[in-house]
Amino acid sequence: MSILLLSVIVIGSLGLLFGLGLAFAAKKLAVPVDERVAQIEEALPGANCGACGFAGCSAYADAIVFKKAEINKCAPGGAEVVEKIAEIMGLSAEVSEPVVAKVLCKGGDKEAKRSSVYEGVQTCAAANLTGGGKDCPYGCLGFGDCVAVCEFDAIHMNDNHIPVVDEDKCTGCGMCAEACPRDIIEMMPKTTYLTVNCKSEDKGAQVMKYCSVGCIGCGICVKLNNGEGITMKNNLAVVDPSQFHGDGMAAEKCPKKTIVFQSEKYEKLQQS
Repeated sequence: MSILLLSVIVIGSLGLLFGLGLAFAAKKLAVPVDERVAQIEEALPGANCGACGFAGCSAYADAIVFKKAEINKCAPGGAEVVEKIAEIMGLSAEVSEPVVAKVLCKGGDKEAKRSSVYEGVQTCAAANLTGGGKDCPYGCLGFGDCVAVCEFDAIHMNDNHIPVVDEDKCTGCGMCAEACPRDIIEMMPKTTYLTVNCKSEDKGAQVMKYCSVGCIGCGICVKLNNGEGITMKNNLAVVDPSQFHGDGMAAEKCPKKTIVFQSEKYEKLQQS
């Protein structure tokens, strides 16, 4: 047998062997294809905000089909998207209560004392490392990290350097809350009509030294509602929206006007 023929046989055998190996690997490593993934991705809003807990809409669609992820995790999509996904997956649509971002701080430039001028990187994340010049260690730093991450133009800084949420635009994605280094933004049911806009856990005497609208822990709001839905925790009044069913008296009697009452929401709930 000539060397040339032998070479051809060896190379051909190796080619066949490699081909079989690739075919086996392709079968074993093949990514499952399911047309429902594309259908769900098309139904999603495409915000890629990550509020669902996955790296974008594509990853969430894949997780629903192959990992049995819950179908109601898309806050921007709301009930309409849940219903579409439920139809695609052949499931019942269980819509969770819509939530919106609530800024729990009223201590802007006019109310909160600053003992120094912060000249570092103009972000809340950076300013938080040194306090940002603000005496209150709990309050809003005012550099708008929350605004920068909002994909829906639903939050803006006012003239007092406090973020204000447009609840009609807010989708409840939670990105602003995640971006806040002081956790003053919380996601609450859209029907929430009474909030304590302060996060300070200092005693009242200390709070009054650095903020004119901070909670002083007097407990008047708790007494007015017999502790139902409003409790004191670490010198701070805390409202549980799921348990609070009172009116706006707590806001009216709050000596520092820390509590905010949205009367239009309350009235709408009373009529429903």
